[in-house]
Amino acid sequence: MSYNILLKTIAYFKIAQVQLTPSNKELEKEITKTLRKVSITNPSSELIFIGTLNHETMDEYIVQNVNITNDTIVYVDTIHKTKDTYKLWESIKELEQVRVSIDLFYGGLLFFRREQVKEHFKIRI
Repeated sequence: MSYNILLKTIAYFKIAQVQLTPSNKELEKEITKTLRKVSITNPSSELIFIGTLNHETMDEYIVQNVNITNDTIVYVDTIHKTKDTYKLWESIKELEQVRVSIDLFYGGLLFFRREQVKEHFKIRI
């Protein structure tokens, strides 16, 4: 798996704290090596990386997560891996608290900015 999209997202939004779900030592090493000022924390209200999308992770880290703020970003990896993961992605986009979603094919970004109009984008990179 290529972590370039995640690393570029962290750098672009100047993220200081990242939560990895599930724990991934290889990815943690890559993030801290490439972006020295970023720390891996649990929980994080800045950026949550979801490596395995299923109903449990969706409920725990998106639907019922009390640490999500107006500025939290969630990166969901491999949203097109199977039909089931894509169906879950589609249901996540429709959640009331999700305001903007960006389908990057390899993964998806979720934003929760309450002041923003609900929008969905597809960007092939």
